[in-house]
Amino acid sequence: MIGIGFDKKSAVQAVPVSTVEQKETVKTVEAREEAQEETAALPEEIGAFTKGDLIGIEEVNDQTFARKVLGDGIAIVPKEGAIYAPADADVEIVMDTKHALGLRTKAGNGILIHVGIDTVNLGGRYFTLHTGQGRSVKKGELLLEFDQEKIKAEGYDTTTSLIITEPVADSRLEKEADKPVQVGDRILEIVK
Repeated sequence: MIGIGFDKKSAVQAVPVSTVEQKETVKTVEAREEAQEETAALPEEIGAFTKGDLIGIEEVNDQTFARKVLGDGIAIVPKEGAIYAPADADVEIVMDTKHALGLRTKAGNGILIHVGIDTVNLGGRYFTLHTGQGRSVKKGELLLEFDQEKIKAEGYDTTTSLIITEPVADSRLEKEADKPVQVGDRILEIVK
């Protein structure tokens, strides 16, 4: 999966991978390949991952997201400091700064949920995880919480993006229009 929440000023450093991590990577690749074969699971509905105002990804105040560099998606300006699973999925990546998660849905779609703009710079402050890498989660399950007021007080935008980083082959997104949403409301559907 693509590096998420990187410090744009620093270079990427190679990190040695242990044998256990290599085995986990092989398992992840095998699971992804199996999921890709299950494209009969499309269409796949993606629900609102927090309560707030749904907006187009193009409206996000970050060019990486707005220009769809990491993939197409949608965003929510949150009214609460909680993120929930948008679909039944496996947690593939949890950033050590807790501001972003990578999920793999049951249909095989790779999803990035990224809380805020440049919140990687907070180093995990104001974030509390309720899940972990390798866990399976159900739609609506609490994944993480964040203190919106403290994040805003530090000068950060809390608009939260959901990006389809690795869509199932030959699929497309059908997105809902801008509107207020509750957790679980349909925000997009991935269709053939």
